[in-house]
Amino acid sequence: MNFLAGLFGAIGAALAAGLRAVVSTLFLGSWLVFGSDPGPWTEPPRTGSPAKLIAVATPVLNPAAGTKFKDSLSVSITTATAGAQIRYTTDGWDPSEASPLYSGPVIFNWSTTVKARAFKSAMAPSAVASASYDPVQKIAAPLLNPTPGIFTGSVIVNLVTPTSGATIRCTTDGTAPTNSSLVCGRFTLTTTATLRARAFKTGMGASDLAAGTYTVLQKVATPTFSPRSGMYTQSVSVNIRTSTIGAIVRCTTNNTDPTESSPICLYPEFRRTTNLRARAFMRGMVASDVVSGTYTVPQVAAPSFSPGSSRLYGGSLSVKITSATSGAIIRYTINGGDPTTASPIYRGPIAIAWTATISARAYKNGLADSDVTRATYINVVYSQSPRAGVFFDDFKYSSTQGSDTRFTERWHVADACGDGPGLGSAFCPVGSDGTTREARYRAGLVTIVPNEPSGLLQIKAVTSGTPESTMHSLVSTVERQPLQGTFAAKLWFDNPKGQRDVNVQGFLMAYGIDSRINPSELDFEYLANLDANWLAMARQYSADAVPCRAGLPCLLMTSWQPNTTTTARTVSSARVSLLGWNYLVIQIDSHRRQIRYTLYDSSLNPVSAQATHFDPFFPAEEMFLMFNHWLSWIDVVPQQQVGGSSREYKMWVDWVYRDPDASLTAQDVVRKVTALQQAGCDRFPDPDPYVRQCH
Repeated sequence: MNFLAGLFGAIGAALAAGLRAVVSTLFLGSWLVFGSDPGPWTEPPRTGSPAKLIAVATPVLNPAAGTKFKDSLSVSITTATAGAQIRYTTDGWDPSEASPLYSGPVIFNWSTTVKARAFKSAMAPSAVASASYDPVQKIAAPLLNPTPGIFTGSVIVNLVTPTSGATIRCTTDGTAPTNSSLVCGRFTLTTTATLRARAFKTGMGASDLAAGTYTVLQKVATPTFSPRSGMYTQSVSVNIRTSTIGAIVRCTTNNTDPTESSPICLYPEFRRTTNLRARAFMRGMVASDVVSGTYTVPQVAAPSFSPGSSRLYGGSLSVKITSATSGAIIRYTINGGDPTTASPIYRGPIAIAWTATISARAYKNGLADSDVTRATYINVVYSQSPRAGVFFDDFKYSSTQGSDTRFTERWHVADACGDGPGLGSAFCPVGSDGTTREARYRAGLVTIVPNEPSGLLQIKAVTSGTPESTMHSLVSTVERQPLQGTFAAKLWFDNPKGQRDVNVQGFLMAYGIDSRINPSELDFEYLANLDANWLAMARQYSADAVPCRAGLPCLLMTSWQPNTTTTARTVSSARVSLLGWNYLVIQIDSHRRQIRYTLYDSSLNPVSAQATHFDPFFPAEEMFLMFNHWLSWIDVVPQQQVGGSSREYKMWVDWVYRDPDASLTAQDVVRKVTALQQAGCDRFPDPDPYVRQCH
């Protein structure tokens, strides 16, 4: 065999086959060494040689592309390269060495594109040869009814073709149907399957392929109740079961259908009339139908107190307890615990001369025990210390740190985890060592605004988009304040344009070091960007419709009873933007157990943000007065979305005022504050006896 060495194949000289290796070694990368006629090299090219292998001859398909056929067509494939293997496809993909090996004519009776390529060792694969063939007359493709999709339990599939006399054949194993596949027309699928169908008829070409996946989801069996719903005495235990092995039954008793987050139930016991609903769930299956039933259990009427919760101002009080159920026995406790059948029986009025909580429950044979009712009686003895009078602060200090003791003797700045009222350690996440808590409150974020004659307290929160970089600030009074009269403050709220972090700015009072253990609050909380979690909380505890919307400013007004679960609170809300100066006023009537929240704009005009709360949401008797500014680290914008930049939000406090003996409007408070300022009082009372005008 001879070979030609040429520059880009343009020129060259014939060389003997034995010189090929030498030529491959000597010629540069711009030279090619190739055969003078088809055939393989007698010796493989050396590593790094620019020699180029000859390609196998392109296969030839016979008959030619475009040939029409009636019933079926037989296509043969050949190549001029001796010893080459031909691989082919009919699915539209180019053949590879893994494609079917051609061993005889390819026969088909539907529209088909045949592609072929030849392969041989030590030669380059051939080019792809392709030819498409169509029948003279083709059957219409079958129609799948219903359309493939998702179904529950089972689905009946109908296959039809408009071509009279045609036979439909189908598969569900992933292969394409042929004229030897199963005949199908109407059938039921009970499991997920991919259906492929094609119509056949003698004298015509087979139809195009019709295919689709039917996803069949099984449904969990509906639960059953035993015993059935009806009327029962004192109590009833219900056995709830489903025949679907491994399914979980969940129940509700609030007249809503169970969801996957509802409580799991198997043997619930009811001691009062209850509407029970149940549904069974299992992964990979459709939830069962809802089953419901009403279990009627007559119950003793809950006791009532006369008088109800109230205050004593010295002396004693006689408390009567009654039940509307004739013949019921009332048992009670005076330590706040729930009464049992071992508790004292009520036989007459109870004399109360101290602060106490009476709990009562009524019993009667044949009836379910009543609910527990409570009444709290507080014997009030007001402290005669100076803090029981007017409290005022204009924040004219040189520093919020220890260098200005005038500030630190009255105010405390949080600087660690759990360092302040309402800031238990649970509010600080566990650090990287897995044991210690990381501080999330930084004293350096609380400062006195410099060169501000009127005196401004600045309270900031900062974040870079990670929990570790999110820092809050809190300022609280050193001593608790009596909960009576008027509390007011002049605040400047931040409302940055385009803000996406959840930024909470609050004027509030709180009781206890850890509000999760001993919760009690009374507060304004302004969120310039309300998120879904806060909105859900507002809706959970609000007695009225919540006008706020996620992503928009919202003011929350919260009252939270002490020493109870988190359910003993109420929230009012207002959809309002408070950018700039605002006057916040809280009027507290401890005799009527009433709190009123009112917000005024910078011109002292009342705005829509107003609320009045009553018992049982009246907070603790003495509380810390606080200004709190924090970010929900769960809802800060991730660092990568803002390039790791640090954002800060600020809140300013001009002054704070409290009068325990008067119910004042914002206009009343401003007049009193102005009078104190004109008299030269930066704070009232002032511990310094030489500042006579401030006593």
